[in-house]
Amino acid sequence: MGMNRNSAIALYDSGRGVESVLKVCQKLLPHEKWLILQDNDSPYGSKSDQEIIDRGFSCFTKILQRDVKAIVVACHTSSAIAMSSLSRHFSVPMVGMLRPTARLLAECHTTDNLIWLATPASVKADRLEPLARQLGYRGQFFAVACDQWVDCIENNQLDRLEVLLQSFAHEYGDLIYNRGAKIIYGCTHYPLLEGLFNRVFGDRCVSIDPATAVGNALKYQLMQNDMLRMDKSPSVKFLDGMAFQWSDCLALKWSDCLA
Repeated sequence: MGMNRNSAIALYDSGRGVESVLKVCQKLLPHEKWLILQDNDSPYGSKSDQEIIDRGFSCFTKILQRDVKAIVVACHTSSAIAMSSLSRHFSVPMVGMLRPTARLLAECHTTDNLIWLATPASVKADRLEPLARQLGYRGQFFAVACDQWVDCIENNQLDRLEVLLQSFAHEYGDLIYNRGAKIIYGCTHYPLLEGLFNRVFGDRCVSIDPATAVGNALKYQLMQNDMLRMDKSPSVKFLDGMAFQWSDCLALKWSDCLA
């Protein structure tokens, strides 16, 4: 089926991280139809490069059985490791997390000290900092591999996550409190922790969510291709019959759970 402006935009991620990207994209593109794939084949951050690439091919193949006009790879790990292979194999327009994030750092946080919270696989791949510096970022950059964080989010383990965050605060608190370092979310799951970050750091921690930069990159690409949908009947559909509930603790960023 040929794509047209009324076709859906697909988003995929390894589980719940897609929620944070979808919510931002819906605000920026209020008339669009969305097709969501939450790949629950365990979090990508602990997989090998080849496993992450294979998961990307599997998700794209499943998505492209539907009527879509673009795909958002709503996963930092997959964007860093699988996007180049996916773009060579599939002709559908696609937007990932890596380049919009790098451009955001270069243009809006040029000299900021940044703590990049990412999965172990993303830190090992080491794609964000070199690209951001190539585009003009000049600040200090500290990459932190957040082992087990995604697993705890997926399993709603609030107590365990608070322990992990307290450990992170003990190690990097000086950078935040005394050197003004900002946190950049390098995993789409981590914005769901905003309530917990506020509890641990209070108002002394500034966090950066690249989802808006990704949404703007998607919007620009659709505009360039004259593919923006003008119909006023947006929708969200889920592959595999899976859906999330905005009213649960994570969707509320745990603000109620941590009161």
